Formats: sequence, C-alpha cells, structure tokens
Amino acid sequence: MACALLLLAGCASMAEEVRSNQSRVPPRSAVVVGRLGLATRRPIRADRFELTAVQIGSGERWRIVFAPDGSDDRTSAPFFVHLPPGRYRLTRWAALESERSWGGDDTGLAIDLPEGRVACVGALYLPAREKAGFKLEDAPAAPADKADVRDECDRLGSLLRQRSPGFADAPEVRLAWAAR
Repeated sequence: MACALLLLAGCASMAEEVRSNQSRVPPRSAVVVGRLGLATRRPIRADRFELTAVQIGSGERWRIVFAPDGSDDRTSAPFFVHLPPGRYRLTRWAALESERSWGGDDTGLAIDLPEGRVACVGALYLPAREKAGFKLEDAPAAPADKADVRDECDRLGSLLRQRSPGFADAPEVRLAWAAR
C-alpha cells in the first residue's frame, strides 16, 4: 500500500552511476552516456543536475543525478549511469545552483537503450528560460527551439574511458530524438 502511494506521488528509483573500476555492462542493463546542458546567454554556476527517465510501457521512473565534471563551464555536465534496456521519455530536468534553479517537466526527448551495450544519447541542451514543460500524457513533439541534441559522443566516450578505463570501445551512438 505504501509503495503504491509512493508511485502515485512520482517516486523514482535512483540510477546507479558507472563505477571507476567498472569494465562491463551489468546483466539486464545498458550503460547510458550523455550530457545535459542549458543554452543560455549568461553563464550559470550549476552545482548539480537532475534528469528523470520514464520507461515507455512500464512507466517506471529513474532519477539521474550528476554534477559538473570540474571544468569551468558549469552550464552542462556529463552523466554515466546504468538503466534497464528499453525506450524512455526524458521528462523532468533541473539545474541547481546554491541560490537559483532552472527546470522543466518534459524535455520532449526520448532514448532507446539496447541491453548489454554502452549507448551515447548525445548532449542535450535545453533553453535555460524554460521553467514549465508538458504533462507526460499529452506532450506533443518538442518544437525545434525546445531542445538541441548534439553528437558529442566522441568526447563523452573519452570521458567514460577516463572514468572507467575498462570501457575501451567507443559507445554506440544512439542520439535522443523528439518524442511523439
């Protein structure tokens, strides 16, 4: 009963980060490599980013929490996590700074993760001025100015290898796309 109430409240499981000594994709999983950033004219100094992935079909929610990688640019951050294979809607997102935050209810994007693979979903840049998005149930395709998906998979693959040298191969490029 308590679990059902938590699910109705929008509870999400925490996606596990790729460990520094990891060299394989866990069973019944995919490793997801990507970047979330804000398209902004003025720099921000985000301390933490969050992204929610909702599995299409089951509705299971996964919360991805990550921090900037130490570069001077804190308007974006890479993420390296495990998720069960399948298709996902990328919904709630946030960039959090000590005194301010930016966020939205839906990125308008979807991803497809193959079992047993390392998949790069690209760099997802969202407008910083957006505070509200769409409801998951009736969200239209993202307008062209809503989200910008860039193939930064070579750089993200290099960051993954620095973090976990056991992943020697380049990730499979499976860029996020506008959800319909």
